[in-house]
Amino acid sequence: MPKYHVPVVRDLPPAGTPRRRVVFVTNQNSGTIDYMGTMQVFHEASFFAKDSGRPDLGYDVEVVSRGTGAIFERKGLTISADASYSHLRGDVDTLIFHAPDDEDACLRDPRFIAWVGRMATRVRRVVSVCTGSFVLAEAGVLDGRRATTHWAAAADFQRRYPDVDLEPDAIYVKDGHVYTAGGSTSGMDLAIALVEEDLGTDCARRVAQGLVMFLRRPGTQTQFSVQVWLDASDTSDLGEMDRYIFEHLDGDLRIEALAEQFGM
Repeated sequence: MPKYHVPVVRDLPPAGTPRRRVVFVTNQNSGTIDYMGTMQVFHEASFFAKDSGRPDLGYDVEVVSRGTGAIFERKGLTISADASYSHLRGDVDTLIFHAPDDEDACLRDPRFIAWVGRMATRVRRVVSVCTGSFVLAEAGVLDGRRATTHWAAAADFQRRYPDVDLEPDAIYVKDGHVYTAGGSTSGMDLAIALVEEDLGTDCARRVAQGLVMFLRRPGTQTQFSVQVWLDASDTSDLGEMDRYIFEHLDGDLRIEALAEQFGM
């Protein structure tokens, strides 16, 4: 096994800071990266804290589901949850919700949705990843709040939950103690931000380095890069102009120069 050199994390919180209990609430057919990627961020933070002489810091992570058994199945890989949300006991620091199941069964389960609403008032932080925002919105947790969701589900979200101030382009949004992330990998960005809140910037930096991620993407950064927005099939004058501008960002892009370039 390769031998890793792990830098010591400095400026960790003082002695007496508690470990934090993080509970993921998932559903059948949730994407693995929704929970595995975000879970790994908290695992890395605990690892760096322990390796820096502070095993008292970090996170205790659990996974519960609306039902027990397989929550993910693909050829050669099955992931199971062995605990139901209804059996969750004790104090929880951060509660993280994943996408609804394929048929939205969890959104039509009144006991589950009522439990979500109650728990949202009892935890220090409540979080959704990707379309997990639908679960929070169905429980009324997002009413009157700013939030985001996956861009592809934004129109459906706005139709269902008009009382939510949706920001469909944001990577993640914080409104009070409620956090929503736009997609699977942006859930990891949000998790790093939560680590920074809890354990400081240096620990968050080490986690990002360990996972070979950006140190910090701003929550207001669009879910798309410029390259993704550009449509290669658009052969109109404006489509050509978009590509020209992107390829000549260090050039003369005044209106007059563009008009001359495109004969307009």
